[in-house]
Amino acid sequence: MAMASSCKKDNNGFRRIFNVPEVHVHDGKAWTWIQIDKACKPERLGITINDAALNSLPIGSDDHTGHDHSGENNWILKSHAKASILPIDHTG
Repeated sequence: MAMASSCKKDNNGFRRIFNVPEVHVHDGKAWTWIQIDKACKPERLGITINDAALNSLPIGSDDHTGHDHSGENNWILKSHAKASILPIDHTG
């Protein structure tokens, strides 16, 4: 019974893809999502990064001295509660 009550239906029938709130990435946004089946079991996980985010990423330097760990290009994308059955709760 708990499984049936945890899956909600929207106006168009069974709701299968659930997004988390968006995170700002430079001039765009990124988010994670999960697709579940009718038994509320995960089918697919995904990360979406929109064009505005990808097109506004800074261009690296030519000196190739290493990675930039300043935090400017690091984000944490949380997983949806429907993914709690999985061994991950975020993506970095």
